[in-house]
Amino acid sequence: MELARTLEDDIRERGLKRGDAYLNAADAAKMLRVSTSTANRALQLLSSRKIVSRGQRKGTFVNDLSIETSLTTIRRVQMIWYEYAPLTGGFTADPLMLGLQRELPHAMVQFNFIPVADGRHHLETVLREALETTDPVGIVLTRAPFHAQKAVQQSGVPAVIHGNLWPSIEIPWVNSDYEMIGQLAGGFAIEQGAERVVCGYNDRLLLPGDVLMTEALKDVLTQSGLPLSHFQFMTVPDDADAAAEWARGIVGSCSDCVVFVVYGESTARAIRDAVADRAGWKRRVRICVIERTEEDDQSPEFAHFVCRAGVEEIGQQIARLLAAQAEGTNVGGTSVVLPVDLVPAERGA
Repeated sequence: MELARTLEDDIRERGLKRGDAYLNAADAAKMLRVSTSTANRALQLLSSRKIVSRGQRKGTFVNDLSIETSLTTIRRVQMIWYEYAPLTGGFTADPLMLGLQRELPHAMVQFNFIPVADGRHHLETVLREALETTDPVGIVLTRAPFHAQKAVQQSGVPAVIHGNLWPSIEIPWVNSDYEMIGQLAGGFAIEQGAERVVCGYNDRLLLPGDVLMTEALKDVLTQSGLPLSHFQFMTVPDDADAAAEWARGIVGSCSDCVVFVVYGESTARAIRDAVADRAGWKRRVRICVIERTEEDDQSPEFAHFVCRAGVEEIGQQIARLLAAQAEGTNVGGTSVVLPVDLVPAERGA
């Protein structure tokens, strides 16, 4: 976001007008002293905000910077990310921001990473600033605790929850279908011939989506005839040694297949490494990742869930709900539930 703002300032300072040629990605990279791919993302943001137009083999051209938006248009979006929520660089942040700015081209997007331990104070500061400014502001909460959703609801600031709602909260929300995730995870466990199914959740906070997934998974397993005593759910510390010890204790108590359903590749790798050096253990363990927090050029090592809507499309859905509220439309607890697919592992576990 800062790089895009630097480029916008450069356009204004140079007095460029509509139709004037501007920097390509390589020239912007030199000016900003960053990689070409990073500069290209900054130019993409300017294009999404209609500040420049870009065409393959045509170059970058300045649009009319004097265009004004209506007073009700969201001018600033505060993205509030709690420290346990998955986010990895361009994999999540960049496409989400592009989606937001395709729908809200004149809005500035600011990311706020809030620690769980002192989250109330940080959130109060963001809300106070939103209420005091004269520019229309929108709030986006990602996988937020109850007190955060309640505080935002009471503030009256246009807001969208990127996650599921807690009871009594009536804010528009957008999230993957966690009930569907539970159903697919149950089907995966049955296909693997699981003797025991273990769900490992983040040790900092159990969220409404986790409960929906757990209930759906449990229903599928019980309908298949697996005794409830063979289904466990527990919190797992975000620590490789603790996760490995946790996995060894579970696998060591079983003689047949164990399916782990966990958050993030770091926990999945800890389980994989914990059983790798034990005779016969590796072939009895299957791992399914609920939310993939990493992306690389290799084939996925673990089965995992993918939202059919891309991250950019999710950003657009969020932006539309914010814009509707700014324009006075009562969208209440409108929900956008996005279907998911289970992607099998292509290597490893």
